[in-house]
Amino acid sequence: MHVLARARQIQRNLSADGLRATLYKSYYYGLGYVFDAFHERIDTTSPATQETLTENGTPRGDRTAAFPCHPGVLRRALDALAVSANDVFLDIGCGKGRALVVARRYPFQRIIGVDLIPSHIRVCRRNLERLGSRNHQLILGDALKIDYPSDVTVCFLFKPFPEPVILACLARLLPRPRAVILMGSDALKHLPGYRLQETYRHGPSDRFDYLLFTREPGVES
Repeated sequence: MHVLARARQIQRNLSADGLRATLYKSYYYGLGYVFDAFHERIDTTSPATQETLTENGTPRGDRTAAFPCHPGVLRRALDALAVSANDVFLDIGCGKGRALVVARRYPFQRIIGVDLIPSHIRVCRRNLERLGSRNHQLILGDALKIDYPSDVTVCFLFKPFPEPVILACLARLLPRPRAVILMGSDALKHLPGYRLQETYRHGPSDRFDYLLFTREPGVES
């Protein structure tokens, strides 16, 4: 089913996005497999499971088939934040955990992933344990319903939901994180209580553009 669904998804991408975008996506998947191989042969790249794809290869609901983030682009954003041991990283819609794999190389006190899909959490946990991570926390549940840890300082989202849902999730994070990284969603130019510190354009694909927001001085909650 997975091979057939993947072939149908490629066909759908060609129709919707054209040859150039589809070729870049295929190239990026190849880079992802290299990334995984160099990280103890983990799995953050393989196409989505039955839980995220329909029989014809289209994503279920508003999900994007767990397409993983660009590690180099995420590192660029994290480098701008001067991460310290006082910081806690949260990925809402973590998928199989590529962002967490990147974040674990920084001195975060803890890294946290949230996802609604059980197989994503299982694979993510296996990936992190294979890499020897001891400071991760994975939460299975609806991002609009779970109780978020109160010590999150850096929140990352690789457009797992439509913009109104992203805003609703961020509103539930109290106290507010000191920084929010939104990748693949340039429609949100304003977040209440934050200023837009950086807009990054990734030339080959706007899928990996990001907005880096930092909390306004004096805003705590």
